[in-house]
Amino acid sequence: VMMTSNDALLTKVYAEQLGYFQDPYCAPFLQQKRKMFPIINRGTWARVYGIRQIIKRFLDQFPESNIVSLGAGYDSTYFWLKSQGLSN
Repeated sequence: VMMTSNDALLTKVYAEQLGYFQDPYCAPFLQQKRKMFPIINRGTWARVYGIRQIIKRFLDQFPESNIVSLGAGYDSTYFWLKSQGLSN
């Protein structure tokens, strides 16, 4: 499980550095970097974009709701939500 979290973080940091999306909060969690294949960067972008759209739609429909992320590992979604003014 720990390696899965590290791999997801690695792909997210690398894709963010290449400009696929903005997330300055994920890099501080990463201990080592390595280059990823373009198909992995695109898949990471699709996952990040999809999750962000789902969260935005949910919060638009239920603005007083809270999101609880269980077992998030190195996920920086909270910091992204906070920077967008979508979290208290």
